[in-house]
Amino acid sequence: MILHRPGHDGTVPQRRGEVDLIAAHGWSGTGTGTVRFEPEYHRFVDLPNT
Repeated sequence: MILHRPGHDGTVPQRRGEVDLIAAHGWSGTGTGTVRFEPEYHRFVDLPNT
């Protein structure tokens, strides 16, 4: 499981607070999902698909 925060360094401000969850099993199968981090509740929340 890899967590990628594209808005963390300030280069993608429209994705601030979003986290890409990348699940990799070996290298044959990977999947990516985007969630929002709510630090006040210490949780990740699913974003609606657009």
